Amino acid sequence: MSHREYQYVGPAKIHKIACSQSCGTRINTVSDLITWLSLGLTERTADSNWIATFTISVERILNIAPRRSEHIACSAGNPVLSAGEMTIDGQYRITEISNQSTGFCPE
Repeated sequence: MSHREYQYVGPAKIHKIACSQSCGTRINTVSDLITWLSLGLTERTADSNWIATFTISVERILNIAPRRSEHIACSAGNPVLSAGEMTIDGQYRITEISNQSTGFCPE
C-alpha cells in the first residue's frame, strides 16, 4: 500500500527555530500516552479532554506535543504521513483527529 509523505511547506524561519526546540514525544503504548498526559503539558477542554499536537512519521511513529506546538518541531524536522491535532478523553481514547497543520498542509 502506498502512502503520501508531506514535506514542510511553512516559512524557513519557523523551520529553523522549531528544529532547535525539543521534538514531540514518541508514543508506542497507551502507557506512554498516560505518562505524557500526566505531565500536564497540554491543554484540557471544559469537559476535561486533552488536546495535543501530533505527527505520524514516515516510519509510522506517533509523536505528540503540547497543543499549538509547531508540527515541524513535533516531527523533529522530518517529513510526515500525517499531522494535526487530536482530542483524548478521560479514558485515554482518541475521540477526534484533525489535519490542522499549516506547516505540512495534509489532505
